[in-house]
Amino acid sequence: MFTVFLKSPLVAVLQGKPYSINDELCLTVEQIIPTQDVEEYMRGMTENALGNINLQTETK
Repeated sequence: MFTVFLKSPLVAVLQGKPYSINDELCLTVEQIIPTQDVEEYMRGMTENALGNINLQTETK
């Protein structure tokens, strides 16, 4: 069993690939949706939008 912690509220799809090395079982976990560059872009847009909302509420 494994736990995944994401730093953003975005939905993520992960793909796990089990394999073995000698007698040891291993698991590679890769985020496939959204891709890393799309996630960074979306996170930046979200932070920018939240910053704009904070500025608007502070000036009122």
